[in-house]
Amino acid sequence: MIRKSIESILNEIFFNGTDETISMLKAYELYEITQKKITFFNDCIDKPIVDNLSVVYISFIQSINTKLNAIKNTEDKEHLKYILSNIGNHLIDELLKNKKINIGDLKKLEESLKEVYNILGYDFEDFQNRTQFTRILSLLESQSDIKTEESPKIYYEWNGGINHFDEVSRNLKSENSIQSIKDFKKLFSPSPVKVNFNKENSDFITILFDALYENKIIKPKVKRGHLAPLKSHAVDFENNVLFNKSMKQTKYTIKKNTAKYDVLRSKAEKWMIS
Repeated sequence: MIRKSIESILNEIFFNGTDETISMLKAYELYEITQKKITFFNDCIDKPIVDNLSVVYISFIQSINTKLNAIKNTEDKEHLKYILSNIGNHLIDELLKNKKINIGDLKKLEESLKEVYNILGYDFEDFQNRTQFTRILSLLESQSDIKTEESPKIYYEWNGGINHFDEVSRNLKSENSIQSIKDFKKLFSPSPVKVNFNKENSDFITILFDALYENKIIKPKVKRGHLAPLKSHAVDFENNVLFNKSMKQTKYTIKKNTAKYDVLRSKAEKWMIS
């Protein structure tokens, strides 16, 4: 089993340009604290089950919040929150993927953290949004084919004209971005199905849906992010999950390449007019 480090995780999540983030973590004395959590993760991967997950996670949260609360630079603080939450999400995902923890473990962890946050006066809602427990639990249920009547359908409403809807659908098909117009259109109904998207065009698909939302042409019927329906139902042409990372991470990675992002956004904007 490959041992994780801060550097390897950041490179895996963001691919490149991590030196500045590493320097920032060290400057604010968060590097060693984070590496200790990763060391615990490395030990967990080698064991049949994870012991003391809640205790270690809570200790880590208290340590980093002490450091974060002392940071006066708001931009640096928000960037560090973003980076640290992504590292935490990555480690939890790996533990789930390697079947070291389950839904019950995750729910217990969330309950313990909520109690600690309330006691210490921290913003638990902000933490919950960053760590995406809802997303991870939903992913677990999806992987286990667990479907309940209480689970809300995740889909979009198309608020533009029907001709515009047809045009966008045809454009995606003509560019080989989707396999089926019929399946794509079901993403905008209360009975969505898996939609096969071309993996090579996934960056444009992301930016297109972002632009459609910002222009109020589509409306997500879910409260946990305007790209959540896309992530939930998108698969590649071989029926593999298209977006393995959070959509926030996906967008961040695309936007880091400014020139590419500008081209994709410009193309998407042209599709806003029927």
